[in-house]
Amino acid sequence: MRSYIKCSVCGFIGEDGKIQQVCPSCGAPLTSFKHYAYGIGDKRLSNLTLRIHPMLVHFPQSISVLSLVLIIIAFLMKADARGEMILIEKIISILLPFSIIAAMAAGMFDAKARLKDTNGPIRQQKMKFGALFLVTSGLSAILINYEFFTPLGIVLILLLNTLGVIFSVLLGIKGASLLNVLVQDAS
Repeated sequence: MRSYIKCSVCGFIGEDGKIQQVCPSCGAPLTSFKHYAYGIGDKRLSNLTLRIHPMLVHFPQSISVLSLVLIIIAFLMKADARGEMILIEKIISILLPFSIIAAMAAGMFDAKARLKDTNGPIRQQKMKFGALFLVTSGLSAILINYEFFTPLGIVLILLLNTLGVIFSVLLGIKGASLLNVLVQDAS
């Protein structure tokens, strides 16, 4: 069974024996550390240290911003020069919903590992924002790939992509509020 220590200055938690002379987070001396018990089982702790969800979340966030920027640039270009940008946007628009699904699946796994109540209000909000993000990205992908580039289509695509970025930001804000649940839960 692993033993952990916690920096009394900044709260950094590390494995006992692996931290050298100073805290890797704030630089406090090793004497600032005290023994720390997570208060959860090794399997649960192991699942938490995988950090699959936080890593996968960045893909749809990045893709949604890139998609919005590319589609704006494409629509600002002359019609004869926009073809290559639209092709890139078509590929990105297809990848985005799949990256959202992967992040949502990882989020469900992460919630089961970290949270006692996996159906709490913040998680419910994240599920709603995630579903809306998935729907807006899916609709945008359909419009882009079927080249619905009429004036109304362009407005809808821009609106859907903007909403996707907004839902992505809201998911990030809600997710950030859950980052310290494990530490707070075990203190």
